[in-house]
Amino acid sequence: MSGQEQSIGEIVIRAVPAAEIIDLRHQVLRQGLPRNTAIFPGDEEPGAIHLAAFSGDTLIGCATLHRNSFDHQAAYQLRGMAVAPSHQRHGIGALLLAEAERRVISQGVNTLRANCRTPAVPFYRKHGWQIISAEFIIETAGPHFKMMKIIRAADTPA
Repeated sequence: MSGQEQSIGEIVIRAVPAAEIIDLRHQVLRQGLPRNTAIFPGDEEPGAIHLAAFSGDTLIGCATLHRNSFDHQAAYQLRGMAVAPSHQRHGIGALLLAEAERRVISQGVNTLRANCRTPAVPFYRKHGWQIISAEFIIETAGPHFKMMKIIRAADTPA
């Protein structure tokens, strides 16, 4: 296993090209819409990080990190986090978040932000994220809140 791959039990999380996660994003986050709605601006930027969670050879979760800024500070935006319906509520999202935090810190950045779907807000709050906006609507994805997390070294797995 390389330094670019994290294994937790039988789940392996590794960086992949964006193309490998688009179908899962579409299935979970943009079902009923054209597939191209699951392709985000910035996915092909050199600094984008696409994480994939695998059980064996099966893709079961994904998350993307786009480097940008927040409040005039370096930050990453978490986008397109999705877990296959058959694997939801089994800790896969928590593993993806932990790996995202590890990757962000390794890039010398400590701020993560995201537009989080309203039903997912309790999940993010449980993992130390804070709401930083009023609720708003994303036309293709429904109600959301802007959330963020300042990562401290103690928050990240070894």
